[in-house]
Order: sequence, then C-alpha cells, then structure tokens
Amino acid sequence: MSRLTADAFIRQLQRLDMADAAACLRLVIDYMRPSRGRVAEDAFRSKLNALSGLLQADAELHRTLACSLNAWMQRQDLRNVLGHVGLLPRKGFLAELQRRAYDTLNPPPLEVRNLAAALRYIFHQPGDAQWLAEVSDAAWLALFDLLLGADGAKARLPMEWRPQTLDTMERLAIWVAAEELEDELVRLDPKTLSRQSPFAALQREIAGYVRDYRGYLASERSDYHDDAHIRVLLEQSHDALAHYRKRSLSLGASIGLTYLLERLEQTLGRIATLLDTVDLMPDSPDTPRDAVMRLFRELVTASTQHNSVRALWKQNIGLLSRKVSNNASAHGEHYATSDRHGYLKMLGSAAGAGLIIPFMAIAKIRYESLGLPLLFQTLLICLNYGLGFVIIHMLGFSVATKQPAMTAAHISNAMERDSKSRAKPAALIELVASVSRTQFIAIFGNVSVALAIAIAIAWGWQTISGNPLVSPHKATYLLNTLTPVLSLWYAAIAGIWLFCSGLIAGYFDNRFDLLGLGERFIHHPLWRRLLPERWRHSIARYLGEHYGALWGNFLFGVLLGLSGLLGILTGLPIDIRHVTFSAANLGFAGAPGVMEFLVYLGFVLMIGAINLAVSFSLALAVALRARGLRIDNPWGILRALWGKLLVAPWEFFLPPARSKRAKIEPPSPPAGSDN
Repeated sequence: MSRLTADAFIRQLQRLDMADAAACLRLVIDYMRPSRGRVAEDAFRSKLNALSGLLQADAELHRTLACSLNAWMQRQDLRNVLGHVGLLPRKGFLAELQRRAYDTLNPPPLEVRNLAAALRYIFHQPGDAQWLAEVSDAAWLALFDLLLGADGAKARLPMEWRPQTLDTMERLAIWVAAEELEDELVRLDPKTLSRQSPFAALQREIAGYVRDYRGYLASERSDYHDDAHIRVLLEQSHDALAHYRKRSLSLGASIGLTYLLERLEQTLGRIATLLDTVDLMPDSPDTPRDAVMRLFRELVTASTQHNSVRALWKQNIGLLSRKVSNNASAHGEHYATSDRHGYLKMLGSAAGAGLIIPFMAIAKIRYESLGLPLLFQTLLICLNYGLGFVIIHMLGFSVATKQPAMTAAHISNAMERDSKSRAKPAALIELVASVSRTQFIAIFGNVSVALAIAIAIAWGWQTISGNPLVSPHKATYLLNTLTPVLSLWYAAIAGIWLFCSGLIAGYFDNRFDLLGLGERFIHHPLWRRLLPERWRHSIARYLGEHYGALWGNFLFGVLLGLSGLLGILTGLPIDIRHVTFSAANLGFAGAPGVMEFLVYLGFVLMIGAINLAVSFSLALAVALRARGLRIDNPWGILRALWGKLLVAPWEFFLPPARSKRAKIEPPSPPAGSDN
C-alpha cells in the first residue's frame, strides 16, 4: 500500500511533465491509496483534504494540472473502453485463458494513449479494486472535482462522449441479437428460431432510441425518446438468460456455453449502465453521477483483472460447477434415509459392498506378491480397483465413503432453497441428521461385513491348506499400514480422490446430456445392426442414469491404484488408506490378541473418519461456491446441531419410528399459474 508522503507527492508532481496526464493521475492515485490496515473511506478523505490544501497552496500548479486533465479527457475515445473493458472477448474461453496466461508471463508494452491501457497504468496495484470499492461515490466525485478544477466542478461528461456512448450501446445490442443464433443456445431451446426474441426486439428498440436521441441532441426533434420500453426489454432479456441457464442444468453445459452466457450477461449489464449515463430528461445538463460512478468502478475493476486467470476461471466455471454439483445432489437424495425401510435397505446395500471388497483386497495382495514389473503391477491394481467399484455399483451396492461427495451437494442444495425462504432451518437440521445416520449405517455395513468376510477367508484358507493366507512378514506390514500418523495422511489423500470421483461423476453426467449420448447410442449404425431396438433403448436409459457413476467409480479406482506408484516415483509420502480395504486387511492379518485387535480396529475407524471428513468438506465447499452461497453463521448451525444431538442423539444413528422426511418443500405456485 501507499507510503507516499504529502511532501514527496508534491515534489514528484512538480517534476512531472504536466502534458503527461496519465502519469499525473497515476501519481495522484499512488498518493490517495490507503495504507494497509486503515479504513479506506477515512484514509481517502484525510488525504483528499491534504491534497486540496497542497493544490490551493500552489494555484498555478493546480491550474496547469486541471487544464492537462481536461484536455486529456476531451481527447479520449470511449468506444473501445466501453465496448471491451469488463466484457469477455468474443474469441472464447480457451483463447482468452491462453492470452491472459501469456501476457502475465510476458507482458506487452503499455500504451497509455489508449484509455483502457491508461486505466491499468493508473490503477496498477493488485488491491486497487478492493479499496476503490470501499470509498464512497461522494469521496471519488470530490476528488474528480478537485483535479478538474472549476470547469469540472459538476463533473459533466464531455458532450462529444455522449454520441460515443450511444454508438457503443447500439453495437453491443447488435451483438446480443446476433448471438441468439449460436448453436449452443438453439440446442438449449430450438423454439428460439421461431418465436419473437427479446434480444432482437432490444436491438430494434435501441436502434430507434439512438436515432431519436441523436436527432434530439442536434435539435432536429423537440421530443425526448423515453427509454422505458428498452428497460422492459432488458428485463425480458435477463429472463431469457435465466431460462437458458436453467435449461443447461438439464441438457448439459459446456465451458463454451458458460462463457457465452457470461458474456451475454455482462453485455446486457453494460447496456443498462450506458443507458443510465445518457438517460437525461430534456433540458437537464448533468449526467447522472451515480451511473457514471458505477461505470467507473466497473472499468477500473475490470482493468485490474485484465490478465487475471483466476478471475476468468471464477467467472466462467460457475454454471459448469453448478451442473456437476446438481448431478451429485440428485444422487445424494438416495443417501438420506427417512425411515426404517430406507435405513435397512442402505444396510443391505453397504453389506453387499462389504462382501466384494475383501476379494479386491486379497487380489491386490496377490498382485504385489507376483514380482511383476512396477508399471504392469500398477495397471493390474488399477483395473482391480476400477472394475471392482464398477461391479459394486452395477449390483446396486454402496461404498460408504463414496457418499459424502453426493450428500454434501444435496445439503448445499437444501441450503440454497432455504436462502430463498423455501424451507425452514429445522428441515436442514433434520436433513443433516438423516445423512449422518445413513453414513453411520453404511460404514457399519461396509466395515463389519468386510472384516467378517476377510476373517472367514483367512480362517478357511488356513484350515484347508494348513498355511496362513498371508505370510507373517506380510501380516506385520498390513498391520503397520493401519497405525497413525502416516496412515491418517494417506486416508486424507484417499478422501481427496473420493471428492474427485464425485466431480468426475458429475462431469460425465453433464457430458452425457451435453452430447446427447443416449440418442447417439440408440441410432448408432453399429448398434442398430447388433442389438434390437428394445435393448438399445434399455441400455440408453441405464446409461442416462448411471453413465457418470460408472466413470466416477472406475476412475476413482484408477486414482487409488496410481497413488502408490506416484509415491514411489517421486519419493513423496503419497499413498492411500481406505476404511473398507483397511478393515479387510485387518481381517487377513489378524492380531496377537483381543485388545490389540480392538486397537487396530480403532485405527481403521479413524481412517474412515478422515476419509469422510476430507471428502465431505471439499465437496460441500465446491457445492456452496457453485451456488454462490456461504455459511454466514456456521456457529449457529453447529449450536442447533449440538442441541439436536443432546435432545435426540439416537436420531443421528438410528432411524425414526415413523417416516420423518428431510425434504425441502417447493414454494406454492403463484396465483394464476398453470403448474
């Protein structure tokens, strides 16, 4: 932050070439920039008073500075800055991402004669956008009035800027109307081609408004073209955008589509802002200052983020993240039991997974004992995990640690609807209790059955062959893999992969919708020859429901299998510990005594707790960000949960006697609705 003193500022200003207005403004902003830790508004006004005193003490310097700034403003052409700065370029997301990354590493020369570049030159510190937003409009306008002198006391927009603003409005409206014919938007709503479009109507209305406004300025017409209809069409255009976003959640979203919708949103917002700046009633000489300041803030903020890869990513990934987390939320609804039937059904489903995982665990142990080359051994382990998880899913069984990524999105979806007054807080608490008991019974089913089956396999092998299933050395190694602290770190890595598997599942579900893979499968020439139509439709329906889950399970297994190889190649502590596999390994290895067995079982449960905590927290953070939500009062929610736990702790572990649905009811339809 700035440490420029008043004396140093005035000395540097006196040494500057006053013809270089951009350099003068940069120095002024460096002086006005608040110091770290100070309240921006207070610091700004304090320095404004000091600056006023400095310029009053040197009237000639003040007059020269004001003349230079006024002349510089008169020379500016606003069309480029109003039509581009703060709006995503038309070249697309990947091209803009590449441009920002390259310009960050190898910055181009700054051409301050261009107003957009001049803004980046003047507001050159990374935190400028933040403190600029904290300073009031009145303080900024006082600074501008001071710098521009008596002639700029009213901060009037130069008369030649108004036609430039009108030109920019008209060109932006033309772009908005043209973009409705983009294939992505037509895919979302084919009726776009045949119905009256608010985008096209907006362009026609703005064209008439600009034509009449120019005539009004040239005194060729005495009446003023009211902009009320434009504002109605802007509102309808925003409604159309909301319609496209909603459709994309069910029909699939791509980065290109999110980029297009974001650019349309920005452009409509810019048109509205420009309309505010030229919205003068007849005989009113002043430009609305609040609109000019809003535009000023937008332009400066966009200038400071000109090369920000993070800002671009954040702008465009929201809808795609929303789509991915919504897919997860839809699956998460199945992991919140509300009655005994669902509770017992989840127990059976988890027990089914516990039956299969011990065989996957012993297969991994056998692969490691074959002495195969490392890469080939890793390939077999990846296939063992990946195909095993796919089989578990296809049989309708549940792996408990796969659920948090789904249930977190489901909870955030409930929170979103609660933020719109569509649910009571009590319903959210009940949903958390429902998810908790479902997680508990799923972990119990996985671990208890996997442990029992592993013990049975080890005992049966010992009885039949007379030899232990695993050698004493291997048994010691398996027990050592369960001991903290390193095993808990490996459990956290497994939690990260569990979180990633949820994103992968959502991504492939989205891709299935985006590409219309169900219809492609049904009408594919090869499958039409090999399979009857009824089979093709059945397979397409199955893939529509499980495509993402199949990929998510398979690639989750691949990630688990690759972790050990990555640790060996890098020498870093990278491996995985998964609670159900750890339970199976404990069953294969056994323990010297009952107490030792219980201790190692406690370690297994600790691994499970880390698996769940890491995957759930990451998934919840992403789901909340995708919906633009934050937990304003987390301690309040925790207190409510603690109160629930004290009053009825069994509800977090056991099903209610009667069905108590943790359901967020939708709002009642408005009067006159057809729904």
